[in-house]
Amino acid sequence: MVPVMILSAGKGTRLGDLCQDTPKPLLKVAARPILEWNLRHLVSLGFKDVIINLNYLGEKIVEYFGDGHKLGLRLHIHYSLEKERALGTAGGVKHAEDIIDRLLVHSLTKPFFFVLYGDILCNYDYRKLLQLQEQNYRVYGAEGTILLHKRQRSNSIIVMDEKGEIAKFMERPREEEVLQHLALKEETWVNSGLYCFHQKILSRIADGEACDFPANIFPLLMQERRLFGKALEGYRIAIDSKERYLQAQMDLKKQGVFCV
Repeated sequence: MVPVMILSAGKGTRLGDLCQDTPKPLLKVAARPILEWNLRHLVSLGFKDVIINLNYLGEKIVEYFGDGHKLGLRLHIHYSLEKERALGTAGGVKHAEDIIDRLLVHSLTKPFFFVLYGDILCNYDYRKLLQLQEQNYRVYGAEGTILLHKRQRSNSIIVMDEKGEIAKFMERPREEEVLQHLALKEETWVNSGLYCFHQKILSRIADGEACDFPANIFPLLMQERRLFGKALEGYRIAIDSKERYLQAQMDLKKQGVFCV
């Protein structure tokens, strides 16, 4: 199975005092850390290798999870430390390029890998996204297929056509851009922070610089018609505020989101 990178280097500033002494991936939801829920879900899908990038209080994440076997997880955890500063969603992946390349060589299967935001809880079957990315690469040369969902207001505005190609990607649009878009009455999607990439995408990211996929990489892929989307199925919540943290607590206790 292909490797998965979970982005876990951020400070979680919007969660205030909850992350004063605890990195956001270790915040507990229904008695388990956010990151542990995601790791157990990946194990249930057959994934074997996970890369976790670290910066803020990263030593606590290493202490809790170790190499993955500490909690009985049937996978191998590899760590990528960003010593001086967090490098962003794309910069952090580039920093782990050597690990990704090594795991892809040993996988002996496919030149694809996943990138998942570490503050998101999601029970999607990522194997479906891998199959779609393989197809999109074979047919269209796509370097990325990303999961999308719908929301009234968000930090992104995305439009995709009938075959899934992303025709518009606006990250943190200005108010006038939002109004102009709404006037077009296009079907609008939102970035979910859950991606499957071809290994080629690594060559697009500058080494040692802080950069992000939505702001810096996706617009380039879109211009070259190499970025595709897929409607998200199942449960997904980004724990980026205290309100959503409480919502996730209630959801996992009541809904049986994960079967792990």
